[in-house]
Amino acid sequence: MQADIFRVAYILKKGGLYVDCATKCLQPIENILNKDSKLILMRKWHGGIWNGFIYSKEPNNSILKIIWNEIKNNILLKKEGNILELTGPRLFQEILQKSEYIDNCTIIDEVNVKNTFELVRKLGHRGPSHWSRMQNIEPLYTDTFNYTPKHVTNTEVLQSKQIIIHMGQYVTQSQYLQNYLTFINKDHPNILYMNTGRGLSNHNNMASILSSKNKENIDNFFEGFYSEIVSSQKNIVIISSEFFSSFNIFGFNKLKMTRLWKRINQLIEPFNNKNLIYYIREQADSIELRLNELIRGSQCIKNINIKGILKNPTLDYSLFKTALHKYFPNTTISPKIYNHNKLLNYNDIYNNLFENLLPRQEYIEYKCHKKRDTSIKSITLAKILLAVNNTNFEKSEKVKIKNTFLKILSNSGNFRLLNHDDVKMIRKNFTSSNKEADIQFNKKQISIENFSQDLHNIEDINIKNLVLDYFPKLKGKKIDTLEDLLKEILIS
Repeated sequence: MQADIFRVAYILKKGGLYVDCATKCLQPIENILNKDSKLILMRKWHGGIWNGFIYSKEPNNSILKIIWNEIKNNILLKKEGNILELTGPRLFQEILQKSEYIDNCTIIDEVNVKNTFELVRKLGHRGPSHWSRMQNIEPLYTDTFNYTPKHVTNTEVLQSKQIIIHMGQYVTQSQYLQNYLTFINKDHPNILYMNTGRGLSNHNNMASILSSKNKENIDNFFEGFYSEIVSSQKNIVIISSEFFSSFNIFGFNKLKMTRLWKRINQLIEPFNNKNLIYYIREQADSIELRLNELIRGSQCIKNINIKGILKNPTLDYSLFKTALHKYFPNTTISPKIYNHNKLLNYNDIYNNLFENLLPRQEYIEYKCHKKRDTSIKSITLAKILLAVNNTNFEKSEKVKIKNTFLKILSNSGNFRLLNHDDVKMIRKNFTSSNKEADIQFNKKQISIENFSQDLHNIEDINIKNLVLDYFPKLKGKKIDTLEDLLKEILIS
């Protein structure tokens, strides 16, 4: 981004030629320059204008001035988005599409100058840490809120203990693990599942405090956190929240998340033995279950937007791990593959997740509950729930209505929200990332088996008549709209 800004600013101020370093000049560059042209740019093989070749005969070129003003406005407004569009070649392309500008600019095609000028396409530095990938998980602008922790006392006690951060991810039975840790916390001789920053069973409150800009609250939290650990005889400290990976099952707030990661890293800095663990599951499987949560739960999404979920960088497991290594440089990071067939109860999840991180005697053999399958397995149910989400009721009322139908249709059919094309597209999207991270999912680890017809359009069925089938007592009443019908259900 800075290089994008510099090249335009320099050529606008001084004139001359800018050529990107990822190029080879095979003959003198003068061979492809038309000295009569006021501005020369290059079109790449795919048809897009490239900002890696800019020639301006004189300073203050009028077209470059327009491009510069657009870049400047984007920066001053701190616009987030794709760098290619904010300061890069797509911005050039957008402006030059207007005929009054293109007429005053000479465009040379890459394919016509390959004997003189060659672009290097395979660059060794283009991995998950390259800016083109990191822009998806990091904010483009520096966080204006800086926090410096107070001096920590009793560092010798903290250094002698182990801390484990569990960060989900979503739809990997985190709640079962958290409930279990809460259950064993009082009586376990060596595991301290932190009370500071914990609600009923998770540390979502901790995530909210540490990602805020309230210095006093953060100071108080740090003090309370260390005080609880120092006063305990237990040697293994555990904190757990899906919010540690993302505050939202669907999207990803880059500024809020990177601020949280910085604070957590500051919080665990005094510990010598630091571990960060999380489960991942095959992306199509994960998205299927995330959609289930979004439709069934309090977020009440109104339509299925698979491409929106694909933008969540936590599903790019290579990128996600790279970012965690950057923000937790002195912490052992251990992603584990979630196996829905193997992890059947609290014991399984706990023992599998903490494998190799805890001494053998700390594995749990308490009596425990078996996990439940809560996925939407009925096309009828899915259509009704989406229809409820599209009403004008309050969220609490929507959830109440949906819970009624979830009880009625909880075990009907073997339906899945994603169809074959959806799954194929999702897996193709993450193939290179999984290969890059050396991740392979086998069929036994994937819960998706049968797929439905496309659910993206919920208007292909009369939802009102469908709902009435399950409430025959209401069929005699004069009910005009679906919302009126759902209101009757809510009252009854």
